[in-house]
This record gives sequence, C-alpha cells and structure tokens, in this order.
Amino acid sequence: MLRITLTKAAHLITLKLDGRLSGPWVDELRKAWDAARDRYSERPIEIDLTEVTFVGPDGLELLRTMSDEGTELRSTSLMTKFMIGRIQHDDTKPTTVLGG
Repeated sequence: MLRITLTKAAHLITLKLDGRLSGPWVDELRKAWDAARDRYSERPIEIDLTEVTFVGPDGLELLRTMSDEGTELRSTSLMTKFMIGRIQHDDTKPTTVLGG
C-alpha cells in the first residue's frame, strides 16, 4: 500500500509518499504526479520519499523518469537517500530493489 499526500506551498508542490512503491501503486503515483504537473504547472514538484519502505524495479523506473523531467526527489531516510543518489548520478539503469 502507498499513501500519497499532496501539499501546496506558494513556491512548491510536494507529493509525500508513505509505504511501498511497487505494482499498482506505481501507476497511482504516476497519475498523481501527472495531475499535479497539469494543475500546478507554474510550480516545481518535489517527491518526499522519507517514509517509503520498499521500491520495486517499476518504482525505480518512474522515479528516474521524474528526476529526468526535473522533479526533485528528497528524503531524510538513509535507504531512500542512497536510492536518490543512484537515480540522479548513475548512468546505468537502476535494477536494485530497495526495502523489504
């Protein structure tokens, strides 16, 4: 299960994720991200991954796409900080499943 909470600020839209990013939840995140980009196109979007407990390969691919398209990925969790660094700085396709 994945909970997605949208927070609006004058200068930023944040999608805070809580739970597992895999399977059908990847499509739900994609829909929420697309809707936020359409509705708040004048503001940057940030994805807060601090409370994510698991990321499957399909979730990694979506996060890479988001990062490539300018969405900021953020976390205070060591696991997801490692994943963000790998997505943003590694030219190879991420295939590691993180979490459990």
